[in-house]
Amino acid sequence: MSKFRKLEYILLVSIFALTYIFWFYPTFAGVTPNNPVMDLAQKKSCLACHNVNVKMVGPAWKDVAKKGESVEVLVKSIKEGSMGKWGQIPMPPQSVTDAEAKMLAEFIRGL
Repeated sequence: MSKFRKLEYILLVSIFALTYIFWFYPTFAGVTPNNPVMDLAQKKSCLACHNVNVKMVGPAWKDVAKKGESVEVLVKSIKEGSMGKWGQIPMPPQSVTDAEAKMLAEFIRGL
C-alpha cells in the first residue's frame, strides 16, 4: 500500500470517527459538558435509547420537545412507560424518583 493510500485511509477513518462522536455523543450534540441532567440521563441509562438530536431506539429529545407535551405527561411517560407514541417500540417504565423524572422532563421540554 502506498504512503498516499495509507494517508487517505487514516484520513477517512478519522473523519468517520469524528462524525460518529459528533452525531451520537450527547455532549457534542448541543449539550454543555458537566450538565447535571445529562449526568442523570447517563446514570439512568436514558442515553442507551435516546439522544438530544438524533432518533435512536427512541425519539430524539428535541423531537419530543417539538411535540409539545406537558412536563406532567412526560413525567408520567418516564415513570410508567409508554406505547404507540413514537412507533411500535414501547418505552418501559424507568426506575427514577419523581424529582428525577421531573428534572429530565423539564430539560427535554426546554430543548
